[in-house]
Amino acid sequence: MNTIRDFSLTGMLSVVALAAFALASTVAPAATVDATYNSATNVPVTASGYTFTGNTVNFTLNFAPDTGTDLMVVQNAGLAFINGAFDNLTNGQGVALNYSGITYRFVANYYGGSGNDLVLVWANNRALAWGENAYGQLGDNTTTARHVPVPVTITGVLAGKVVVALAAGYDNSVALCSDGTLAAWGYNKSGQLGNNTTTQSLVPTAVNIAPGLSALSGKTAVALAAGFKHNLALCSDGTVVAWGRNDYGQLGDNSTTHRHVPVAVNTGPGVSALSGKMLVAIAAGYYHSLALCSDGTVAAWGDNHDGQLGNNTTTSQSVPVAVNTHSGVSALFGRTVASLTAGSVHSGALCSDGTLVTWGGNLYGQLGDSSTNAHLVPVMVNKTSGVSALYGKTVTAIAAGGWHTLALCSDGTLAAWGNDNYGQLGDAYRSQRSVPGAVRTNSGVSALYGRRVVTMAAGANHSLALCADSTVAAWGDNASGQLGDNTTSTRDVPVLAMTSPLASSQRFARIASGCLAGHTLALIAAPPASAITLTGPRMLSNRTSQFAFTNTPGAFFGVLAATNPALPLGNWTSLTALTEVSPGQFQFTDPQATTNQQRFYRIHSP
Repeated sequence: MNTIRDFSLTGMLSVVALAAFALASTVAPAATVDATYNSATNVPVTASGYTFTGNTVNFTLNFAPDTGTDLMVVQNAGLAFINGAFDNLTNGQGVALNYSGITYRFVANYYGGSGNDLVLVWANNRALAWGENAYGQLGDNTTTARHVPVPVTITGVLAGKVVVALAAGYDNSVALCSDGTLAAWGYNKSGQLGNNTTTQSLVPTAVNIAPGLSALSGKTAVALAAGFKHNLALCSDGTVVAWGRNDYGQLGDNSTTHRHVPVAVNTGPGVSALSGKMLVAIAAGYYHSLALCSDGTVAAWGDNHDGQLGNNTTTSQSVPVAVNTHSGVSALFGRTVASLTAGSVHSGALCSDGTLVTWGGNLYGQLGDSSTNAHLVPVMVNKTSGVSALYGKTVTAIAAGGWHTLALCSDGTLAAWGNDNYGQLGDAYRSQRSVPGAVRTNSGVSALYGRRVVTMAAGANHSLALCADSTVAAWGDNASGQLGDNTTSTRDVPVLAMTSPLASSQRFARIASGCLAGHTLALIAAPPASAITLTGPRMLSNRTSQFAFTNTPGAFFGVLAATNPALPLGNWTSLTALTEVSPGQFQFTDPQATTNQQRFYRIHSP
């Protein structure tokens, strides 16, 4: 429930501090899952096809989680989405867990983990961005390139939201919030912001969900993908919507018309390979799109000049077609795909048996099959002993950049192949590879020395790794500062992104880029906030008001103001001038001049 604390300020104002709500107790039905966490590695339930409806969950936290920690509730062993939801836990619901007098806030995400797991996601986070910004794709209300991380503007449509995923196009960015809504910012000539305009936005704007206009109306988005100038969103009902540029049919709506609001990807019987299918993952390339179905098959649509649709033709398609799985033809014969990636003109998949397959353009060896020949159907990535850095390794993830590919292995190391003109392979050679090579981890040379990579991302010509110690390493093209190391020097081995813009208590929690992107996006997590104590209220000479409060150093807060506390929260005004003037000392100013009128404030931590 919501806890409201009243503060009285002499003479003019009342202040309301709003805390996050805890998971409400309900009458327990027959089945109750006791989710007890003695460490971050505990997984209360592992199952395939688990049915949640009719069951409840009770949480117990028995340790102090590090900042940014997510807690796995149900690890889903199958490809399909979780069936239903716990009766007392909806998707996006806030969960407050207490340990040793500290409240840790999370949000429930039934589409977390590998995309179909129930995860409690650390709620106290903010989006950062750095790199190319000519079109406002960093979302900081400027068009200035940034060489170190800067905050994405969180007033407006992102006020009070918890961001759970980010995606980067060539000139735009997209954010997925825990409530299933989307925000986008940057260039918009092709409608890639999805807000029913073609007007550029330097700050996040809401992707349109209007009934009768947007295919997102009444739907909950659960995953994102960004191509050159088009975007995709996967919805909780297993459908996909798309918007933006559509020259080659990359929106999949059986047209080549640019769309300024989301449209449904075609699933028509006898027309689309997605007919009757449930989709569980998506990826977007330059002008093509991919979707993974719950049966482990893959569909593709859009540009196909280099065979990136994998259907054994070079004919572009404006509706989804099946990626070839024929015996004796395709490396996908008899295999189940577990995850997807899309590069500029190539595509890739990680299979459930650990096999990596790729298809499409291969001018730089980005398919990793020891050739530079384009392939119109899936081929195996080379894992041969003495040739490939993947020999003897178990691959857990794959990511495609513009013309290069990365693979993350279970031992926390990385392999890379393809174009290396900017050092994006991270092997110090700047020479293209047609088989996987190891990303450097040498002492005194690489920022990855002694570090274990937990996730990765690839941009147009740069690569990124998030490490277990919450540092971000980056390498490759850096002309716009996309590596975040406060230089514009190209790096052919990993260097650390700067953490100086972060408070010492904040941690990198997610990283993202895109196969055509010259910028980088990240989520940073902040420590839990303590109870709010306001101090030092004063009226300034221009009759605006200023307040201060003491709290946890590095914690995140938002401030809303109104003259009528009964107004819906959407009608309150977000104040932008909240700053941490010194560690743990916060200050905000209300720019509205006041006389004897009451003003009310909600100070909240996500």
